[in-house]
Amino acid sequence: MKKKWMGTGMLVLAGMLMGGGVLAGEGKDVLDSLVPGHPRLLMKATDLIALKNRHGRDTDLQRIVSQVLVDADRQIGKPALEHVIPDGKRLLATSRDCLNRTLALGFAFRWTDDPKYARAGISNLLAVCAFKDWNPRHFLDTAEMSCAVGIGYDWFYPVLTEIQRSTIRQGLIKHGLTANPGGISAENNWNQVCNGGLVVGALAIAETDPQYARLIIPR
Repeated sequence: MKKKWMGTGMLVLAGMLMGGGVLAGEGKDVLDSLVPGHPRLLMKATDLIALKNRHGRDTDLQRIVSQVLVDADRQIGKPALEHVIPDGKRLLATSRDCLNRTLALGFAFRWTDDPKYARAGISNLLAVCAFKDWNPRHFLDTAEMSCAVGIGYDWFYPVLTEIQRSTIRQGLIKHGLTANPGGISAENNWNQVCNGGLVVGALAIAETDPQYARLIIPR
């Protein structure tokens, strides 16, 4: 569990640093440096090309890619995500499952262009966007789900239909970006994970709904 949490935290940090539009000087629009188009989070198209160019001569990368593809195939066979709070408090296991599925399936789709990975990944996104909520009373759950859905929207964007794009955006806004209007302030790991997850989600939809990035990023 600790290893998975650390992976999530690093991904949130990477999204903040690589998504574009996070750092801005005083008086500047935080979205002035937003990377146009999709994908823009974690791994842009140019990053993927660089990885593929490196793949043939890097045995460590070959091993990692192989492992991710195996994991993605395993994720395809999993049952649909459900709104389950087994301890009466946390949806966190579902949020992290969604994030793990999205990363594996999203990477596999982008690496191979095999539509089976996109179909499975999009199905997961639509399932969680249909939830009644992302459990904002335990906001870590909400933030990690926002991160998962933001990355999924960004990575699968080219093959999403307009209806799917709208459904996912509205789910992300309703269940994530507006779930805590006052924002999150904490003196522990919740600060970076919660705010980072919201930043990832906001950057994913910044070209259509820029008001959320402009509100969330400067906090």
